[in-house]
Amino acid sequence: MAPFPFVHTGFVAVFVAVFVAVFVAVFVAVFVAVFVAVFVAVFMAVFVASVHTVFVADATHGTHPTTLPPSHYTLSSRQPSTIISYLPSFPHPLALTILSLLPPATLTQRQTGNRGFSGRTLLHWTARYGNATLLRHLLTTYELDARERTDDGTSVAHLAAYGGCVECLEVLGEVYGEEWVRGECEDVNEFECDAVLWASQGKLIGGQDVSGDGRILKCFEHLNNSVKASFDGTNRNGHTVFHKLCQRNHPGVLRALVRDFGAYFSDEFVLVADVQGWWPSDLARMEGFDECVEAVRELEMRYRRGKMTTDQPKIPPKEIPPVEGLIDTLD
Repeated sequence: MAPFPFVHTGFVAVFVAVFVAVFVAVFVAVFVAVFVAVFVAVFMAVFVASVHTVFVADATHGTHPTTLPPSHYTLSSRQPSTIISYLPSFPHPLALTILSLLPPATLTQRQTGNRGFSGRTLLHWTARYGNATLLRHLLTTYELDARERTDDGTSVAHLAAYGGCVECLEVLGEVYGEEWVRGECEDVNEFECDAVLWASQGKLIGGQDVSGDGRILKCFEHLNNSVKASFDGTNRNGHTVFHKLCQRNHPGVLRALVRDFGAYFSDEFVLVADVQGWWPSDLARMEGFDECVEAVRELEMRYRRGKMTTDQPKIPPKEIPPVEGLIDTLD
């Protein structure tokens, strides 16, 4: 019988050790869970309070977002840093969570103060960022109106093309129909820029080239083959798609357009200098974009040789120093 007490004592010791370990583990787990829950609750409370303070219109200021006073910096800042301009760049689950916290008036707020951003809404920024998933959600679940233009007449379709987002253009087609999208793309803003000219200006956003040569070409193919948009247009400055591509340094797109010229441009298209007398290669040369100069060299020679129409720039052209070797090679 002597060994029994030792066995009993050992069993009790093991039992106590296991009990203490489990208790400590449960206590630590509960403590951590409570701490995290409190932290998240406080964070969300501060976030919601900030959203309410910054983005919610007071009832005494009226129901339309444009009636908000200038003191709401989200509407009057020259460099807007509003929720509507950042939301489309968030991961989709987070964007949906924030959407659920915002009042309906915020979703249709129109920015003011900065000429380029004035009148943009959440839909415009969503198209600009190329967030087709969020765009579909806003159009179908929240029933926002993509027919609304910015203050200078820029459409949601224009900014979708600016971001090189074929998927956004397809979403607009699903909701409004292809004919409507074609009309929006062909229409111009007050600077006479259509969707094709917008697409040719793809540039950096958020530190990434969201509208690189490949993305622009994909958008061009969609605009040409599906939307049936015209590539012959010029804006108020006399800029063609070639001027814009040279300004933005997209030599790959330029080479593709020159190679497949007949697929994109009609017989009526004429490449001329802009209203200040600058050809596409001049704009590229000013920026040091030598690849762009080379890409349009042969095309410009063709028009400078005599394929120009009688339509001349609205302002007498300046004396343009010739691109080295260009004029000398004319036959």
